[in-house]
Amino acid sequence: MLNNIAFTDPQNNSWTEAVFCVKSTTRNEYDNKEFVLDEVDMTNYQEVPNSSHTLTARYCFWTTQANYDARGPVLDSEGQPTGAPQAFPLLNANVNGEYFNISQTELEKAKYDGLTDVQKAELYLQDEILPTMQS
Repeated sequence: MLNNIAFTDPQNNSWTEAVFCVKSTTRNEYDNKEFVLDEVDMTNYQEVPNSSHTLTARYCFWTTQANYDARGPVLDSEGQPTGAPQAFPLLNANVNGEYFNISQTELEKAKYDGLTDVQKAELYLQDEILPTMQS
């Protein structure tokens, strides 16, 4: 969780003390086998293993610490609106949606070693996304 963050969202609204959290992460891992023709003898194929991974994250934020502290369910037990402050999705202006893709190249940096997927997503938010949205 990141607290008291000043930023301007993709809708051009400025916030001075937003609270952020990771809403979800999805890890994608691929193990592929490629067979490449040996161009010397033109009869054999060489197996070339290829693996890759990415992480997709979604984030949400509350506009203030007070709204975060007062958060709650949207509906009460009788199905009526509670009026509790709700989190806003952080939108990715580059893809026009909520998803932020973290590349294999980024994930291979030493700063991500030993972290959970959620911790990686939060660090990426802090180091890569929010600096581009500073108010």
